[in-house]
Amino acid sequence: PDATEGTADTDGDNVPDATDPDSDGDNIPDATEGTADTDGDNVPDAKDPDSDGDGTPDAEEGTGDADSDGIPDAKESNTKDTDSDGLSDAEDTDSDSDNIPDAAEGTGDTDGDNIPDYLDPDSDGDGIMDAEEGTVDTDGDNVPDAKDPDSDGD
Repeated sequence: PDATEGTADTDGDNVPDATDPDSDGDNIPDATEGTADTDGDNVPDAKDPDSDGDGTPDAEEGTGDADSDGIPDAKESNTKDTDSDGLSDAEDTDSDSDNIPDAAEGTGDTDGDNIPDYLDPDSDGDGIMDAEEGTVDTDGDNVPDAKDPDSDGD
């Protein structure tokens, strides 16, 4: 929203962020990058030239998806290996080893802990690990148990 973006000009192109479709000048539209903070540096991805914090600028990583998990490489680290399985998160289709594909978990942050669901071992913050809850929908509310803080609907 314009009120959030203010009059700053993050990329120095003389277009205020509020009206700039690419605030950080990385050739990835703000609408694609969104307001999440993938690398936890308190800079929203749309204004962060390296939104995954791996040292490779988003402009270089682009919107490609090397591991075909639906999460752009610019949001997945090329060097970080969250689950220590020998594959960087950008190459890994299950970056947190919870047996739920990154594509299914997505880049959202269900529990608001600033850890994207595809990297969060407990996406809904209910104290039950996603690997245990899985992708079933116990209460039939169309929200998988791993993302549903009240998976039994009581």
